[in-house]
Order: sequence, then structure tokens, then C-alpha cells
Amino acid sequence: MARIRTIKPEFWDDLKVAKISRDARLLYIGMWNFADDLGVIIGDSLWIKSKVFPFDQIQIQQFDKWIQELVKSGFISQFSHKGEDFYYLPNLTRHQVINRPNLDKVNVKQSDLSVIVDSLINHGTFNDDSYSGKEGKGKGKERKGDVVCDPKNENQKNDFDLVMELFNKTCVSLPKINKLSETRKKKVSLRLAEMGQYEKWEVTLKTVFEKSEKSEFLRGENKNGWRATFDWIFENETNWVKIFEGNFDNKQTKNDTNKQNSRIFVAQCDYGESTI
Repeated sequence: MARIRTIKPEFWDDLKVAKISRDARLLYIGMWNFADDLGVIIGDSLWIKSKVFPFDQIQIQQFDKWIQELVKSGFISQFSHKGEDFYYLPNLTRHQVINRPNLDKVNVKQSDLSVIVDSLINHGTFNDDSYSGKEGKGKGKERKGDVVCDPKNENQKNDFDLVMELFNKTCVSLPKINKLSETRKKKVSLRLAEMGQYEKWEVTLKTVFEKSEKSEFLRGENKNGWRATFDWIFENETNWVKIFEGNFDNKQTKNDTNKQNSRIFVAQCDYGESTI
């Protein structure tokens, strides 16, 4: 059943959105309407095309190219469950206010979806062989708390080492960390997945870390002397998003504004211009 969704004004000038084609953007918005309240939509191109573009003659090959744009950009993830294909929209529940979610009419049970999302975060793929449904058992996997770990995935291990290195190198005013525990790894992955940024994790993390280091408040220049930590940054979606969106950026004081205006005036005078 189609659902009413909203579009934030920030969507239109989002640099991540700008990197995908115009048709892929429209398809992405259309998928919001036909995804369930957990952000899952049936993974059949013909079905989605009939819902989003019912009056347009579009070749299925072209339509699939738009789908792949969204997958490669991290806006949607593809997975199979109980013999059926689905797409998961990780940002839908973050950006949509769903007061009374209809969990009786979802494509995948919420308990199953949490396992699927963990696998998508850690490995980028999921199928019914990825998890047996029993705690502590899985084909080629081992369970550690709520994280599905692949002991053979050396690339993932190296990526997390780079996360720690990037934090310690960038956030020199914050307490350094010496180890990324499984809990820390999971929180890092969750924060990136919530923003659809997992495939661009280095750029995203660098932005968050640089903003944290530049922020006087997060560095401890506040009345309580409190400083942000690695765990605080990744603790929940609220902290992470506020840093990313600039809520902790230094505020420009009146004196700073006057100094800046003076510099502009002097520069204009040097070029023979007048503000009068």
C-alpha cells in the first residue's frame, strides 16, 4: 500500500543526491511512497516501474541502470529473504516522521530486518544463507553480540584500523583511542548506514572528524570543560548528525562580523570601489 511521505528542502541541494542522474533522483523519491514503514520495498523492477512511472514508456534496461545508480551510491541496498528480492532504503525511517508505523503490513518482519541490516552494514550483502536464525550459528559466520562477523574479511579489519588512525590523526584535541571493539565497530557502521554513506565512509568520517576538531565546544572550550570522545560521536544518530550538519560549528561573534566587514570594505577600496 502506498504511503504519504515528505521531502525535506535539503534534499534538493544535497551534494550526494546531485551525483546521481535526475531520473534516478525521481525514482528514489517514488520508492519512498511504495516502501513499507521499515523502509523495505519489493525488489522487482517491473513492479516498481509500474508504480512510480505508470504512464511512461521506459525500457527495463534503462530502469535497471537507475536502480544500480541508487545501489552504488548507497541510497538503497539489495537483499534476498525467503526466496524473494527486496530493496532497503536506510534513510527512509530517519527522514520520515512515521507516527503510527503499520508493522502488520511490512515486507519483512522487524526482527528479521534487524539481522539483515547488520549483515548489509558489515558485508554489503545478505541472503538466507547468511544467517540461520539461531543465536551463535550461521553459515560461515560467527555471532558476537548483535554483530554478524566474518573472521575471513581482512578488508573490513583494515578499514576499521583506518577509522581509528583517521580519528587520532584528525581529532588531536580529543582523547585518543587505542582499539576498536566490536561495539565501536558496530556503532561506526550504523552511523554510516543511517546516512547512506557506507560506500563513501572515508569522506564522511573525515568531514565529521574535522568538524569535531574545529569545534571549540567539542574541544572542551565550554563552561564545564567537557570534551567530546570517539564513543560520544558515534553513540547515537543525534550526536553524529548534529556534528555532520554543523550544529557544533563555531558561532561567528559580532566582533568577528565587524572585522570581516572591515576587511571587505578595505578590499573594495583597494580596487577603487565604494560601498556608499
